[in-house]
Amino acid sequence: MNDLNVFELQGLYGSYSLPESVLQHIWHYGDFNHKELRTQSGKPISILNPGRWNHNEGPDFLEAVLKIDGKTIVGAVEVHFEPINWFYHHHHKNPFFDSVILHVVLTMGNQERGDLDRSFFLNSLRDLETLALLPHLNMDLESYAIEHALLTFEKKNLFDFKYITEHLSEAERIEFFYAEAKKRFHRKVKFAKKRLDQSSWEEACHVMLLEVLGYSRNRLTMANIGLQHPLPHWNLSAEQLYQKYKSDWKLSGIRPANQPLVRLRQYTSLMEKEPNWPNRIIENIALLKEHGLTKTICNHKRSPMMQKMKTVFRSDILHNFVGETRFHTIMIDALLPLIEAEKLMDTETIWLDWWLGGVSRMPVVSI
Repeated sequence: MNDLNVFELQGLYGSYSLPESVLQHIWHYGDFNHKELRTQSGKPISILNPGRWNHNEGPDFLEAVLKIDGKTIVGAVEVHFEPINWFYHHHHKNPFFDSVILHVVLTMGNQERGDLDRSFFLNSLRDLETLALLPHLNMDLESYAIEHALLTFEKKNLFDFKYITEHLSEAERIEFFYAEAKKRFHRKVKFAKKRLDQSSWEEACHVMLLEVLGYSRNRLTMANIGLQHPLPHWNLSAEQLYQKYKSDWKLSGIRPANQPLVRLRQYTSLMEKEPNWPNRIIENIALLKEHGLTKTICNHKRSPMMQKMKTVFRSDILHNFVGETRFHTIMIDALLPLIEAEKLMDTETIWLDWWLGGVSRMPVVSI
């Protein structure tokens, strides 16, 4: 950790930073599993109201309503990476923080650092309940970090929807969202380029498609499977792979269609029919370009060539191994950005006009 407000972590494709604002966002929108929550002292806790996000001096959230050990209490909530940050931020000396009723942390961390001995640490926090979020998160930390980066890109808050709808004309709104969509596409291409810099075309396709099949909660585990079982060595059954990584799966709250075993069976069926499917993409793109694909597709989703491309990818290359919605998500999140990054074909206008995939999980906002 280089900064008290930034957590440095090692991800699947290198290190990444997790700002403390990500934890505040998770708490504010309740983006974690609320079942059987307990404080570190063992008391059951229910969150009736997470509080009002405070962007001024003082605790992070004010007027929170919590039920701790059966008793409803109202007060402030402070969010940190570790309990020890309470002291590094000097909250124990600041009367603004006397109203805090819950200390929310990512992990309990190391409680013996520098000039703070364990007895001082425990005595100072004796009456303050602490809740560690890490065991209750809905997805891996890298996914939260990526989502946060997308939402705060260029310091634009996409939750200012009320302002956009009230202050922009219809033409301006279309222009705004179109520009944001283009930025999102280029971020995806940049991410795909990074994958291609680290591996071959075949392996990048293999790993990224598995990631999409992992949905948000099992993305990292699916990617690990792809890395540890590359295309030439995909020789285990779906059941064997599922059991091999059984301790890594996050299963609570997942729809039946997104169960990892179901997705592994689907991908295994694709591998049986088309073991070298990434190279089939290259072959078919060459054929589509010969038929004037890039000349005839121009923001017309129902054009014959767009329909042709959809059929080629879904039926001829991927053999209808998943439903249509998940197929479109694969195209949007993996294949079209990879094709652009590999410079096989310009896919920006195609991506902007492609059919919708699965709706991204976004916080509910009251406006």
